[in-house]
Amino acid sequence: MSIQEYPPIENIWFYLLVVGTLISMSTYIWQFRKTPGAKSQVYAQICKCTWLLTSVLMTISPGLPHKLFWNNFLRISCILSPYFWFLFVVEISGQKAKIPITFRYCIRTIIICLILGILTNFSHKLFWRYAWLEGQILSITLGPGVWVARLTSYLLCLLATVFSIRWIFITVGLRRHQALWFTFAAMFSVIGSILNFVPSAQKIAPLPLNFLINGVLLTWGFYHWHIYNILPLSQEIVIHDMIDGLIVIDEYGYIVDLNPSALSIFSKTTSCKIGDSFTRLTTVYPELAAITNDNIITIRGTLNEHRYYRLNMTLMKTHNQCLGKIIVLKDITKQKNQQTKLIEQQKALSILTERQRLGREIHDDRAQTCHFISLELQTIHFLLNTGQIKKR
Repeated sequence: MSIQEYPPIENIWFYLLVVGTLISMSTYIWQFRKTPGAKSQVYAQICKCTWLLTSVLMTISPGLPHKLFWNNFLRISCILSPYFWFLFVVEISGQKAKIPITFRYCIRTIIICLILGILTNFSHKLFWRYAWLEGQILSITLGPGVWVARLTSYLLCLLATVFSIRWIFITVGLRRHQALWFTFAAMFSVIGSILNFVPSAQKIAPLPLNFLINGVLLTWGFYHWHIYNILPLSQEIVIHDMIDGLIVIDEYGYIVDLNPSALSIFSKTTSCKIGDSFTRLTTVYPELAAITNDNIITIRGTLNEHRYYRLNMTLMKTHNQCLGKIIVLKDITKQKNQQTKLIEQQKALSILTERQRLGREIHDDRAQTCHFISLELQTIHFLLNTGQIKKR
């Protein structure tokens, strides 16, 4: 029978300081939630906050029932933290496709079962059987469910480490430097978790200290210096500076993103911003209601000047599910004006050619008549002189 003890933690103020710092960093990271791995990192940081906060609440709680209540949430956060950390690793390194879907479902099912088992431990006693207080030290006899939870957490940490190391070897240049930085930062959480079981190391509060170092390195490097998300950053710059307008619409028909060019295109005639319904634009421009890749939309500018844009639409699909569509507006005003001018020139040339043809026909008929009359007069004059016809 294995017994686990939870002595009261020291430096509670430091635990709370780290919790506040992690929450602030999670709030900062959330604005980058479209970046691969950002949401998983936020969830992992929240789990770490819960881990530290429940440790504080276990220390300050007066009785055994309260300590056991917070101990359940401590165990849940210990399970979820490596899971979200594993998701963060595979998403940020672009290796998510390497994991079979069946394996993902199995891991999720195991974690859900473990959480439900912890919350319903009072009925089956699979995670802990007996608990008592020795002064301020909480002692718990562990059941088989705890070992399954630990094995799952260690397996996820091992997989995260393997994928981190693999990321180093499959990349080159800047991406390899990013992988090295990431792996270096991740080691602090692992070291903190190991030192947390060493009684002599509790004076320096190894767990919150290493959580803090890990969070600062990842948050500052990933989101402020853009160390890891160089590809999303490059895409963001290209989209922001591109001449063509770009609008992203979700599956519910709301505008979730648009670049400055698209904002400039529609700002001259109607208001258009992120969060608006796309139907507002379709009422002004019916061509947007049924978009094909050959549609051309006309927008009136200043001084009755018209601008012409060719529409190109791409559906955003993942796992056979349509999440929305991307509309690109390419300015073809110059080509349209040149085409109109060319048509007008062709019409003018055709009219001129017809006029010349008519002129030639009219000129040729008059000349032929005059020549015929001249020949007739010459014939009559000859006949008169030869006496073949007599004058009357």
